[in-house]
Amino acid sequence: MPAVSVIIPIYQAKKYLEASVASMQRQLLRDIEIILVDDGSTDGSGDICEAIARKDNRVRVIHQPNCGLGPARNAGLDAAKGEYLYFCDADDLMEPDLLSDNYSLAKETQADVVVFGAFFETVTPEGKTILESTTVPKLSGAYTREALWRILPDQGVLTMIWTRLFRREFLVENGIRSPSWIVNEDAHVVYDVYAAPFRAIAFNQKAYYHYIRRSESLSHKYRPQYAEDMYAGMVYSEDILRREKGDFPWMRGFISRQYMISITMVMNNMAESPELSFAQKTGILKDYCRRERTAAALKAGTLGDMRQKSLQILFLLLRGGMYATAMWLGTVKKRRANKKRV
Repeated sequence: MPAVSVIIPIYQAKKYLEASVASMQRQLLRDIEIILVDDGSTDGSGDICEAIARKDNRVRVIHQPNCGLGPARNAGLDAAKGEYLYFCDADDLMEPDLLSDNYSLAKETQADVVVFGAFFETVTPEGKTILESTTVPKLSGAYTREALWRILPDQGVLTMIWTRLFRREFLVENGIRSPSWIVNEDAHVVYDVYAAPFRAIAFNQKAYYHYIRRSESLSHKYRPQYAEDMYAGMVYSEDILRREKGDFPWMRGFISRQYMISITMVMNNMAESPELSFAQKTGILKDYCRRERTAAALKAGTLGDMRQKSLQILFLLLRGGMYATAMWLGTVKKRRANKKRV
């Protein structure tokens, strides 16, 4: 049994696939298997996967019709044989000690999950890589379920699935799988993990994963299903939180802040889309804010709950029903951020 099964869903990733897989092949932990899940690519990614597998017997390839990110991850999970699982994307890069460090920590602490940090980077049209930020867990060490739930809301939750190493049997025994959403699918898995009877979750305050935002993808394509899936993910996460801890005072502020963050993401999805008029964008924002759970979070929240100045301003605008102004400010902010990156 390999120590770790690495699962890489692949769709139209020809340009970056070889470099990404190579960063996994260079891992200091050699006892691994790499499962490449070709999710119906038509750009030659599948052929590249087969070529990689012919040169490295640790690599296995699964070809399937295009089903989406979640089902592709699940196909890899079903095929995996490793003691632990690691999910990553086909256009990002990993530090060579990612698996060795975090597998060792998992074994040392007998953790079902290990959480670690990531670098967020942008590659300009000239090929220059700019480090925008580094995110690491606020916690360190290993926590039992009871201990972690006491402090989890105040510490924040890193919901990116590629900042985690999972014990395979833990996921299988608890039926934890990725949904078919186009957004928030990572949060679904992470909150399922927190709700499950884990023996320990360990935190490593070091960054290993390079999440790369490329210039050609900065003019974010509008996805009509985005708001629907974002809302479904928020409701799913809120239900788990409330079922676990009840309606405690700290829960109100935490949930309100998470809904506000989800609103900013819905705005970003459509901010620079030429497919929608400004009136349509404002209408989508208004509809999202008036949905039952979002509206309740806005009503229950306070200015202090928002913490960040940008969220506080948005919170006041939305509480006042000033959706058009909020959408305009969100568009300006997104445009400035994209110009800064390129």
